[in-house]
Amino acid sequence: MKLILIFLSLTTMLYAQDKLSNGNGVGNGGDAVVCKDSIEILDFAEARLMKKFTIIPNVKNIEFMELARQRVAKLKILDKRLFEQYTKVLSTISDRIIFVENAQFRDIPDSFEIAIPQGCKLEQLAIQQEIV
Repeated sequence: MKLILIFLSLTTMLYAQDKLSNGNGVGNGGDAVVCKDSIEILDFAEARLMKKFTIIPNVKNIEFMELARQRVAKLKILDKRLFEQYTKVLSTISDRIIFVENAQFRDIPDSFEIAIPQGCKLEQLAIQQEIV
């Protein structure tokens, strides 16, 4: 479960990095859909709920940075610019990540969620900010 949370945090940060670099001031937070037996990034849950696609299948026993590298590598065919941008972020992100356990994050109201599964709740999973 911890590996999943780490990967979800990393993915959210990569997504936020892309949004911020494109001049969009929204995108410094990342929400998760928390259900009884699962945790999923909001965007992934919405894509699945709207029956468009499943973004990430269940992955176990893989180091989170390796999983991130594998996922980013798939972008090379789809969008070379995003591939290059995310590869650059991955090269330095380990030095910038601080994992905070057993804490609640303040809500950043930037998700504009459409829907979440019944019986689940929306929680702040990651916050991107410069810490000096």
